Amino acid sequence: MENVKFVKQHVLWFDVFNVENPDLKEPVFSLPKDTKKDRSGYAEISYKFDYNPVNDKGWHFYCYTTIRITQVAAISIRTHFSTNRPTFSWDRFFSPDSLVPVITLSTEKAMLRFVRFCEKNGISLPPNCHKINTPENEIFTLFTANDFMNYYHSIKSIKERSKKIYEICYDLPVPKSKNARKLFPLVFSVLDDVLFNNRSFNRSHNRDSFFENILEMEYYSLKFKSIDPQYPTYRFNYNDIMNLRICLDCAIHLLENNKLDYFSNIFKHLAISDEELIVYISIAKKLQEKCGDNKNLNSTNWDDKIRLIRDFN
Repeated sequence: MENVKFVKQHVLWFDVFNVENPDLKEPVFSLPKDTKKDRSGYAEISYKFDYNPVNDKGWHFYCYTTIRITQVAAISIRTHFSTNRPTFSWDRFFSPDSLVPVITLSTEKAMLRFVRFCEKNGISLPPNCHKINTPENEIFTLFTANDFMNYYHSIKSIKERSKKIYEICYDLPVPKSKNARKLFPLVFSVLDDVLFNNRSFNRSHNRDSFFENILEMEYYSLKFKSIDPQYPTYRFNYNDIMNLRICLDCAIHLLENNKLDYFSNIFKHLAISDEELIVYISIAKKLQEKCGDNKNLNSTNWDDKIRLIRDFN
């Protein structure tokens, strides 16, 4: 058994089901359904995970929990665990003894967040829908741990072969001024809007296009690393830079194509004036070019790839 410590949680998105919001999809995995019972009002939970194959100021594991109550609301949360133990082993961690406590804690904390968000937004929840300490859920947690273990062993060799893209880091020439630190919050706030938050966009279509080219969990990891003040030097690994190049290009495209009115709340929240926005777009363009300077970072099908992802609507 390998013990890891809880670090923090991030709410990735929260959404309410209604006639104006038809693209709330079912989770990939859900609690076993009894066809003889009406499952409306039951919490359906799905999980994904990600981990760093190399030691980056510790070993990091991320559990992604999506909770959905049919016809009510849904939330997706990223729970971060880590350890600095020098003898830590991923092979030992991916076992029921280690995974079941991690999945259970992630679920409990995610459900508390879900209930609070519903209360804050005036959403009435069905009675007992948030009860998760049941025999059925305990069995489902064990099944989920086994799914994690199987998937880990299926991708382990790929992760091992790709260690280089996580180990070698590059310094990006981001301006050091205090105001320049708004650049990444701006970029990822715009992308989050068209992917999750702003109903003026076809978010389901946008997610399908975008996450076909960037793994969804890698997008979240890049976002939190970019906006986290613990990473002031902007050192990114190869994989981060490939994904950042796409994120910058898409954000620039959105900010330059008559969609500014859709993002007025973002500009207000970040205190970005019209004049400052022009400067940030200029910085983003230069940074996007720098991400492609290294010939090893250039993709042969870049034009075709970015054209597909840019098809936001």
